[in-house]
Amino acid sequence: LPYLDANFPDVEVTVACDLSRVLRKKIGRDLLDVAIVTDEPGDESEFPLWEESLCWVEPGDKAFEKAVAKPVALLDVDCVLRDLTLRVMEQRLPASRIAFRSTNLASICSALAAGFCAALLPEDAIPQEVAAKGGARVYPLKEVLHIRMIRSRALRQHLGPVVHFIENKLLLADRNRH
Repeated sequence: LPYLDANFPDVEVTVACDLSRVLRKKIGRDLLDVAIVTDEPGDESEFPLWEESLCWVEPGDKAFEKAVAKPVALLDVDCVLRDLTLRVMEQRLPASRIAFRSTNLASICSALAAGFCAALLPEDAIPQEVAAKGGARVYPLKEVLHIRMIRSRALRQHLGPVVHFIENKLLLADRNRH
């Protein structure tokens, strides 16, 4: 945002953080000009930004091992990560149960770090304390989250340079991350 202010002082920026599915609907109704969203499976939106690798993470303690129905955390909102969690649960842990529900990923990370349940997480979101303990089992998956920028059909012509600027900054930020 400081880059936008410095380079486009005449543009008034308002940021709305929400679920990708909500942002897509707002873009479709021209309520937003630009959104950064997670792609739905099989949907390739406009401008690819980055990918996030996914991992299935299980507590390494004996209680999890012995549980008949393995406890799993579920991001309890209408999103791609929730859908993927349910699918991975079915494939990896047919004998499992939703033991922890939350509307935010931070709570799920805390439950995982406490050894309470397994979870599907973006690799970068795996809590450091989980990795530090060394007891958790982390299984990288083939599935990845594709993060893209989408634009309103009614995007005003004068915002074209702003969108281009944002795209370039996000791509540079992603390259510097890796």
